[in-house]
Amino acid sequence: GSASLSSTSSFNMDSCTFSTADSSTIDIEGTPSWRSSTINIDGSSADFRNTIIDLNTGSTFNWLSGNLNTNGNTNFGLQGSMLHLDKGNAAINGDVSADSTSTVKTSSSATFDNGDFFNSGALVVDSDLTFGSNSAVSVTGSVTQTSGTLRFNHAGTATLGGTWISTGGDIIMDKPTSVSASSNFDLDVDFE
Repeated sequence: GSASLSSTSSFNMDSCTFSTADSSTIDIEGTPSWRSSTINIDGSSADFRNTIIDLNTGSTFNWLSGNLNTNGNTNFGLQGSMLHLDKGNAAINGDVSADSTSTVKTSSSATFDNGDFFNSGALVVDSDLTFGSNSAVSVTGSVTQTSGTLRFNHAGTATLGGTWISTGGDIIMDKPTSVSASSNFDLDVDFE
């Protein structure tokens, strides 16, 4: 059957597993904070509006299928955690901040837009990943790309650091206003 989770306030979930399935609907306008938890969202549609999503120590946010939409006032904050976009379509509008002990992984097509993207941890690209209208993109940890196109299509700044290893796919720099790189590139791709 279908179910819905709706919240207009903040809530905390500590050391728990939170799962949805089938045709669930998630509509959150508040600040959910997950610690040491696993969030599995499957077959659902989710809208996060004006929301700060805190993933702290040992949390994993798995987007398994369905559509994930956030507006420009929604921010993801990862500390010692993972944001995994596995299936479905993910359009994340807002800031994404991942510390050096965190991982952002795309296994299905994903777009980050209209916010700053700062990742000093691991970025794992197994499918198309596009940065759209971001003002700044900073990837300074490690990048591992196995397939898909990693496209910097934003008109802001791009700061690249750390170690980049690519065994497939393409990296396209469309229109960043400035690119600063202090990286070790081991690329088996076309670097456009």
